[in-house]
Amino acid sequence: MPDTFLDESSVKKATVTSDNGAIVLTSEDIQVLENAVEVLLFSDVVEGEQAREMRLTGKSLHEIMERLSTLLGE
Repeated sequence: MPDTFLDESSVKKATVTSDNGAIVLTSEDIQVLENAVEVLLFSDVVEGEQAREMRLTGKSLHEIMERLSTLLGE
């Protein structure tokens, strides 16, 4: 499956701030979230290529959520 992420020159960034700190979200982060939604909505497979994609997307989503949790003071 081809890489769906954007090349570095076209990556857009947004800083998200709260009383507890700030993080930078990129267009790649948004793409990961979109991929996670698609995988969760359209895949009911527990093994094989789709299952592998679910795990990889889930891992990326988890990393984003860890960064977001710092804004909530968790």
